[in-house]
Amino acid sequence: MRAGGTIRRGPVLGSIGLLAMSALAFSTLALDDDILDGLVQEDGPVEWAGAVALIAAVGLYFAVFRLYGKSRDPRATRWPLLVLCLLLILAAGEEISWGQRLVGLKTPDSLAEVNTQDELNIHNTETLDSFLGFRIFAIFCLTLYVVVPLIGTVPSRLAGRVQRLLPVAPIWLAVVFAAVLVLPSLVRDVIDSARLDTPLTPANRGIGEIREAVLELLIGVAAVCAYRDARARRT
Repeated sequence: MRAGGTIRRGPVLGSIGLLAMSALAFSTLALDDDILDGLVQEDGPVEWAGAVALIAAVGLYFAVFRLYGKSRDPRATRWPLLVLCLLLILAAGEEISWGQRLVGLKTPDSLAEVNTQDELNIHNTETLDSFLGFRIFAIFCLTLYVVVPLIGTVPSRLAGRVQRLLPVAPIWLAVVFAAVLVLPSLVRDVIDSARLDTPLTPANRGIGEIREAVLELLIGVAAVCAYRDARARRT
């Protein structure tokens, strides 16, 4: 907030804009099944949008890593950013099965035996199925982009340590992340339940795919915020 208690318009408008974008993305679940199936199919537009956002986030976080190396700010700890970049590269590769269909790679027999979709990834294996894989991704988003910003808003030793380890997303963005993590359960209440009665319907599968893609796009936004903050520290 600004002096005098007035609310800053930028964060408010940013939150509203991203929430509107998220709602628009989930509204595609009401499309005709054939159209929706084309959007959420493997290596379809939804998956590629999320993967591109993650790759862009990797580039931005790596740029932050380099800026931190030139910064005199004592909070600018560099190395956790490389770990974050590696995790996002893993997520992007898994999202599009490491470009398997793009370059025509064959799934190794040993992996095909345990992969429920015969794909070159680990999140669809019998041990780590897609539901569990998303839960891991959701916990990652909840921790880094919701819990960490909340901790950072309260002046304390813990907040100081967190800020030295990682770039902290703005609280307004944390609100959007939290909304997207819970929005699918609300969407299920307003879409015809007959379309969601089996896990194979496009609408049911689409909820998970669209939620993942929106979260990945928000990670890209968080990376932009981190880059802008890192540049501001240098000036």
